[in-house]
Amino acid sequence: MEDSVHRIYLEGEQLGNETRNKEFKEGGGKYLKNNLKKDVSKYVCAFLNSGEVGTLYVGVNDRGKNSNKNFAFLFCFTRSSLQVLPVL
Repeated sequence: MEDSVHRIYLEGEQLGNETRNKEFKEGGGKYLKNNLKKDVSKYVCAFLNSGEVGTLYVGVNDRGKNSNKNFAFLFCFTRSSLQVLPVL
């Protein structure tokens, strides 16, 4: 996994750009209820099918900014593991 995944992220921090292995979802509102399950399923399949490590950042906007003070977390995927990490 990316070295940067295993650290604390602060509100307003810039996390770079989306890549083949890094996807941002802003979340907020009713995201947890209406979209989280679908997005996690979609990106788990994509990352596992690619055979590479992938990270889904929830609470980060498309510009790579940690934008959601109510919740933010990461789903980090490899072929053999899934980690869910809170963002502070």
